[in-house]
Amino acid sequence: MLKIKFSIYGELTHEMTLNSHGRKGGRAALSYTFGPMDNPTLFTGDDFFPSPLHSPESAESAIGLLGFLTLAPGDTDEGHFDDYTADQLSFASSAKDSDLSLLVYEFENENFDAIEIYFDHGDMTISLIFEEDGHA
Repeated sequence: MLKIKFSIYGELTHEMTLNSHGRKGGRAALSYTFGPMDNPTLFTGDDFFPSPLHSPESAESAIGLLGFLTLAPGDTDEGHFDDYTADQLSFASSAKDSDLSLLVYEFENENFDAIEIYFDHGDMTISLIFEEDGHA
């Protein structure tokens, strides 16, 4: 299991867990939780299939899932939000959702100056703080 904490401009705001639970149709299958620090299970599921180009429990997979979970009304068809709870809809329309969407954009475009990601593997915590040249 991989636990990730997201920091936006120095403030820890959200956390995510990724847990590989085998393969389905030849693809790695992950269960996940994601939410703000005070409600880390705002989103839960066992249906995430990360890109085969990256390790299932990696920063790239976490950012890929984050991109999906931070879709907001207007980003996709309204039917996407049909099964959302009131709390999930509130999050999807919030400024924190927008900040995290920007983090996804910055990560995908290698603009790392505002990104801090903390990885927790059991007793070992890794803080990955990207500097402006793109290297941790």
